[in-house]
Amino acid sequence: MMRWLYLSVFFAFAAVLANAQIGISANGVAPAPSAMLDLNVASLVTKKGLLIPRMTATERAAIAAPAQGSMVYETTTDLFWHFNGTVWVPLFGSAVGWRTNGNPGIAPGTHFLGTTDVVPLEFRHTNLRSGWISPTTDNTSWGYRALGLNTGTGNSAFGTRAMRANTTGSSNTAAGAQALEANTTGSNNVAVGTDALGGTTTTSSQTAIGTDAIGLAGAAPGCTAIGLRALVGVGTAYTVTNCTAIGYEALEQNIGASNTACGESALNSNQNGIENTAVGRRSLYGSEATASTGLFAFNFLTSATNTTGFGSLYTAGGLGNTSMAYSTLSDLTNGTFNTALGDGCLADNATGDQNTALGHYALNHTVGNTGVNQCTAIGYAARTANTGNNQTAIGYNALSTAANVVRIGNVTNNSNLTGGYGTWQNLSDARFKLHVREDVPGISFITGLRPVTYRFDAAAYEEFTGQANYIREHGTETERAAHAQASAASSAVRRTGFIAQEVDSLSRAIGFEFSGIHRPIAEGDHYTIGYEQFVVPLVKAVQEQQAMLGVVRAEQQEILKRLGRDQSSDVLP
Repeated sequence: MMRWLYLSVFFAFAAVLANAQIGISANGVAPAPSAMLDLNVASLVTKKGLLIPRMTATERAAIAAPAQGSMVYETTTDLFWHFNGTVWVPLFGSAVGWRTNGNPGIAPGTHFLGTTDVVPLEFRHTNLRSGWISPTTDNTSWGYRALGLNTGTGNSAFGTRAMRANTTGSSNTAAGAQALEANTTGSNNVAVGTDALGGTTTTSSQTAIGTDAIGLAGAAPGCTAIGLRALVGVGTAYTVTNCTAIGYEALEQNIGASNTACGESALNSNQNGIENTAVGRRSLYGSEATASTGLFAFNFLTSATNTTGFGSLYTAGGLGNTSMAYSTLSDLTNGTFNTALGDGCLADNATGDQNTALGHYALNHTVGNTGVNQCTAIGYAARTANTGNNQTAIGYNALSTAANVVRIGNVTNNSNLTGGYGTWQNLSDARFKLHVREDVPGISFITGLRPVTYRFDAAAYEEFTGQANYIREHGTETERAAHAQASAASSAVRRTGFIAQEVDSLSRAIGFEFSGIHRPIAEGDHYTIGYEQFVVPLVKAVQEQQAMLGVVRAEQQEILKRLGRDQSSDVLP
């Protein structure tokens, strides 16, 4: 009681001596000269604070005629409020500072972090710029050291060290750690991804989306890369223009110009090749080609020119080749002007030229074959002999066996109905026939023939030509079963004809160069007969027979004349 009395007396005395100053302390220290009220707790063992009036929002609103500057603590909002002369407002305009554990009652447009003038807003970390918003230069950055040296305009950088070295470059966008980090004066670039366009310094008009996209040092004006390591480039410096790479490691090592790659590793190893287009996984993978197009194609193309592919290839080169489907032209090294359409067709062609293959495994030869020229195969597994040019095979499993041979169908086509509504005609024009001779035998050839009926051993034929082994290796179980059934049905057919070897022996015996026989000219080739060619000696035989009949008629007339009779009706017709 005495203590508080002492304090009260001291306060009164202090008030008189200090022009109505009030000092409250435990040891009688005078109030600070500049303070009207000085609460000194320096000597107190247990510190104490100032406790201002506490009330609810309702109680605060009920204060009658509050003076401007009045302050209370409102328990409803857990905020200090003051009266500004007109209304009660939270202290400092919102809360008591911006609290790090959350801020309730925030009103959009009223409460915010930022500035109220046109001065740029800056954030720092370790005293280095880590955020920048400028309303005068339209630059925006967020990230440690992002856009740190910038004097350009219209730039946006997001990520650690994004556009860190940019000086006067303008209208750039970088999103990702180190994106466009080395750029200084380049403009109109877009980099999205870690290290995207990280090596660009002064080049403009590039777009890179993906980690390391267009990542090494160099210049790539007019280029677009989308994908991890797309258009990374090779070496410490390179120059490439107008390229587009879309996909993981697409055009990864490219330094050639005007290339387009779309797909994982498309045109991956191309360095100097130009004006190529590759679409599909690993298409044109190893290309150093010029003006080639690949869709899912040319996986290891290196030096081809004017080549178009749709599919998956592992080819090295060639000129003017066109491919469509998986594994077509897969062994091509320098073959030219080949066209392949079908999975695996022309797969073993290495150096063959001017071939056309249409169908699954069409013109797919045996391993080690270097290729044939000017050959055509149309149909599933339609093939030609491994050697010999100008061959044609048309139909399922059709097989040409030698140069200049055209084969339609296979041994299972047992109906013998190959044809159409018109007649098959051969070229026959006197203007183009040389050394014409009338030396075709007639009766001697026709009467020496042995017409027979027979069954054709389709299985033995296919073992001889290699078709059986090919079907065993490449056909599915269902295909092999169906083929075996068709082969058995073909072998059961009773056929009519001649034996080629017998016809050949007969023609040789009488010295007749008969064009209706094809003799084997290469390993794997066999005899064939052209039955339409028998018409010629048959016509000759009829002519010879008519001549013989003319002689008989003359002899009959002579006999009748000797007998004194004129019975022309008795003469042979």
